[in-house]
Parts: sequence; structure tokens; C-alpha cells
Amino acid sequence: DVLQRHGLEVNLVDPRGTKNVPGRKSDVQECQWLLKLHTYGLLRSCFLPPPEIHGVRTIWRLRDQHVRESSRCIQHMQKALIEMNVQLHIAISDLSGVTGQAIIRAILSGQRDPRELAALRDPRIQASEQEIVHSLKGNWNDDVLFALQLAVDAYDFCRQQILKCDEQLQQYLAVLPSRQPLPATSSATAQPPTTPKKRRPRTSKRKQPAFDLGAELQRILGVDATLIDGIDVLTVQTVLAETGTDLSAWKTEGQWSAWLNLAPKRDISGGKVIRHTRQHHTNRAGNAFRNAAQSLVRSYSYLGARYRYLHAKLGPLKAVKAMARMLACIYYRLLTKGQVWVD
Repeated sequence: DVLQRHGLEVNLVDPRGTKNVPGRKSDVQECQWLLKLHTYGLLRSCFLPPPEIHGVRTIWRLRDQHVRESSRCIQHMQKALIEMNVQLHIAISDLSGVTGQAIIRAILSGQRDPRELAALRDPRIQASEQEIVHSLKGNWNDDVLFALQLAVDAYDFCRQQILKCDEQLQQYLAVLPSRQPLPATSSATAQPPTTPKKRRPRTSKRKQPAFDLGAELQRILGVDATLIDGIDVLTVQTVLAETGTDLSAWKTEGQWSAWLNLAPKRDISGGKVIRHTRQHHTNRAGNAFRNAAQSLVRSYSYLGARYRYLHAKLGPLKAVKAMARMLACIYYRLLTKGQVWVD
């Protein structure tokens, strides 16, 4: 950051590309060797997001951390209820919903009658009132109730932190310039896109920001990437926070998928695969595409059928990686060529 503020061009290089030649152990020889490699153009610079994306990336990673902590608090609530033999999680799958939170907070306020607690159920819940009454018969211990109260307080604190992150994120996204949509290619104009079928949202509303993130992302990217089946606004926001709007740093789809850690690492000599290695580094954008690929298991579309075919042919792990690479390539074409996705 200091060098860039002084106008110097900085290249962040993976050290694995400088260890091919042994015999340079001292610092002086190492810096001379790096100078020679850089002079010959043998050092490939790693990707660095533009400065205007740094704030978005920091806030989005912080928000994701608070979302994980809030999920952990829900697990602590469920553990406390199980210790008191209150099997509420059997009747209600999500304790963070309207019914679950209403019952838990009524328990902490002193209500012990199962029928009074079951009367707090939301009409949209599938479990009947009698099932909830049967699951609320337990032993009320003061020490476990104290642990439950702390878990609820921690959950409320995490939700407040998430709301603050949403406000800050909205300010950073508002500063980003609007992008004009690219002209569609001939392959997209040959077959106009049809109106996608309405389907249930893939993510819970509690995980989405408090503002209209989809409209903001469409303004910034110039395209609606959520038309791709399996990709939602949270996936697009994760990729935007990690890479930005300009994907010109990757010249081809192969380079893009390799940077996302979605391409196989093979050493080929004479047309034969010598070894197949796996890299264990974490790429948040690549993981976002992996999660999007897993959501296609019950999708009645071409991508869903493709994922189920790969799952039966290659197995679950390879199918997720292959399908994630396909989604990443579609996203790459959408932003770089203006190619509209047609199911």
C-alpha cells in the first residue's frame, strides 16, 4: 500500500515460481535472482483487486464472519434445549425463524405451559400445534436457562453487527460507478432469452442484506447474473467483493477457472498424465461457485440435469468442481462478452 501510494507499480508474486533453481540461500543472492527473473519477464504477478473494491471486500468478509457466529449461537440454543429434554428442533427445523424465536423468548420470559408456547406458532409453519406441544415437554433447569439466555443475547448482538455491516456495505456499493451493459453476441441474439420460471428463493431472507442488493449489483455489473440457475445475489456479491467488475486480468476462461481453483492440476508429458496434484488454498470466489453448484441438485433446468449427470458419472466431489467451473465460465462470458444466459 505504501509503495502504491508513492506511484510505484507493485507485483505480488507467488514464491513457488522462484524456487525452481536451487543454490540461492542468502538474502542477497535471492534478491538478485528475483531481479533477474523479473527482468526476463518470468515472474507472473498475482491478482490484486482495485482500491475501490477493498472496502467492499473487507465489509463483506466481516459480515460473513458475523453470519457464521449467529449460526453458531443458534446451535447453542438448540443444545441448551436438548439438555432440558425440549426437542423443539424435531418439530421446527429452523430455530432462527419466527416461531422458534417467539417460543424461545417466551421460555426465557417465564412461560412454561406447552400449549401457551405452541400458540405462538406462525400459521405458515408445517408442524401442527399438537406436535409443538409434544416437543415442549421437558425439564426446566436454571443453569441451562442461563446458558440459553446468553446464547440469545449473543445472537441479538450478531444481528445488530450484521445490520451495521449492511449499512456500511450499501455506502461502499453506492460509490462504485454504474456499468453500461455490453452488446449481446450473435449466439445470444439468435435465441432470445425466455422469462425464467418463478422459483423459491435459494437463500433465507435473514442472510440477505437489509437493502435491495440485487438491483445494486445489476447497476454495478451492467447485467443480471442471477438469471443463471444456481447463482443468487449472495454468490454474485461474494465474487464481486473478491474480483471486482473488471475481469480483464484473466485473458481466457481457463485462466479464470484456474485462479478460482476449479481447474485440475495435472503434469502431462508426452500426452500422459504423470501426476495429479491438489492445491489446498482457499479461494472465496471459487467456494461461492461450488456452493452454487451444489444447489442445482433439485433444479429442473439444463444446469440441474447436467449436474445430476456428472454426479452419477464422476461422483459428488468431481461433479461439484466441474459444475462450479461451468458456472464460473458462464459468469465470465456474461461480464466480458455480454452473452446472455439462455437455459
